[in-house]
Amino acid sequence: MSKNNRIFATLLFSLLSTLVSAKELQQEPMDMSGERLDAQACRVLVKEGTILPMSKLMKLADHKTTDHILDAFLIRGKTHYIYLIESVGVDGIVRTFYLDATTGERISVKP
Repeated sequence: MSKNNRIFATLLFSLLSTLVSAKELQQEPMDMSGERLDAQACRVLVKEGTILPMSKLMKLADHKTTDHILDAFLIRGKTHYIYLIESVGVDGIVRTFYLDATTGERISVKP
């Protein structure tokens, strides 16, 4: 993994770690099934203002973490666009984060 990818992964995970309160974690998660979108579709949605770009999410991060991003992609759900991010911590645990792509709010986390 290149240095830029590691920085991106660290910043993105930092954002994910700070976006949710305990109350939000207790809410029922949205339907996460849907179509995985390619990079071109993501660019169009960002240009239209429908979803936030990953770079915007990274700017919201305010602390560092040791977790590394394994995969990140956009899903078109029934009612929302959702970023799915998989990361692995230094403890070896893989976590899956779901973010509302429109607001950047964390929807749920699955360890």
